Amino acid sequence: MATFQLKDGADTYRFDTSGNGAVAKNGAAFGTWTTDTRNTLTAQSADGTRSVAFDVSWVFSDRNELCIKSGATLLCNFHDDRRPRYDVVNAVLKVKPELTAPHQFELRGEWDLLPDMRLTFTTPDRVVSTLDGRVNDLRSRFNYRFASQVAGHESHAAQLVFVGRWRKDPGDPVRLNFIFQREDLSEDIFVLAGALTFSKAENQMIYRFDAGAQKHEIDFIGTLRVSPDFQISYTVANQVAQGNQTQVFASEVVIDAVFANPSFEGDLSLAVKRPGGGETIFTIGGQFKHIRVPGGTNLAIGFAVSGGTGATPTTVAIDGTFSFASGNQLQFTLARNARQTTIGVSADQIKLGSVATANAVGTIRLQDGSLRSVEVMFGITFQLKAAAAHG
Repeated sequence: MATFQLKDGADTYRFDTSGNGAVAKNGAAFGTWTTDTRNTLTAQSADGTRSVAFDVSWVFSDRNELCIKSGATLLCNFHDDRRPRYDVVNAVLKVKPELTAPHQFELRGEWDLLPDMRLTFTTPDRVVSTLDGRVNDLRSRFNYRFASQVAGHESHAAQLVFVGRWRKDPGDPVRLNFIFQREDLSEDIFVLAGALTFSKAENQMIYRFDAGAQKHEIDFIGTLRVSPDFQISYTVANQVAQGNQTQVFASEVVIDAVFANPSFEGDLSLAVKRPGGGETIFTIGGQFKHIRVPGGTNLAIGFAVSGGTGATPTTVAIDGTFSFASGNQLQFTLARNARQTTIGVSADQIKLGSVATANAVGTIRLQDGSLRSVEVMFGITFQLKAAAAHG
């Protein structure tokens, strides 16, 4: 049974860390111990008539193990002969000295995320602890996982799930911030290194960052939308714990992009400018296809997007007009937000019928307002009708 002791005048208090929180005074049972809102260690008598406060320091070692010190003297390492449990609720660190035992105390301080994704915890007495772990989750949560780095203590692992919401970093459109709640309902911000991306299989938003041996990744549950002017919107769905407590509030990440495909083939490539120069290309899975312009038989170009986790597939209408270039080559001019405004439409993507067949099932409208019938567009064959007689 691990214990540590402190003196108050001539009295010696011995603190038990085995899970019942017992305190003995001069060898006799006294009561239990806990912490107050300033992290002061407090021994409370069993009858509640007396409490004794001790100024101590709480710090995680460079091996991710919580210790308690009095000045420069190490009083206790909570990992020495048992496995503690760590949780975080509204930025308050809750510690159980024994994983499955009832005794628990709380530590308060400021949380910050370093550029290398290590997590720091600064207590009110300005003692800074640095946790070397990783952000990793399959349900959109800011879930910081860390474990003891002492040989033989590898199973001493913990997850700190902060409650909050996601947003795009104001200074960089492909980076993420996490806004988390404090105990007093104020908010603080974690600025994440690395960048977001999208999986081609489901168009699910994913955050990734490699920091040496630590690989950080979050899979976001939500839905993807792309607007006709190529603005990317990803709605992160609300996530709740088993006890019905919200862990991630529904939020939306909106990114302005430009059309970057050289042709209407393959997946959708969208380019996003970075503040330091250059750009990031997001690849959105789906396929180019024809769409019908509302209110008629006119056809236009669209892109079918799977939509994200559990979403109904949607089709993005690409805003623009058809025209003929030199040599009677059909081309499509995008209305806005494109790296190259004019893209040729190849013969295997579209085949035109007779100009006179203006009342066909499928037609395209050219820049000059004239109509051309379409026999095949993106592999779809259209049954053409005879042209109406003119006279």
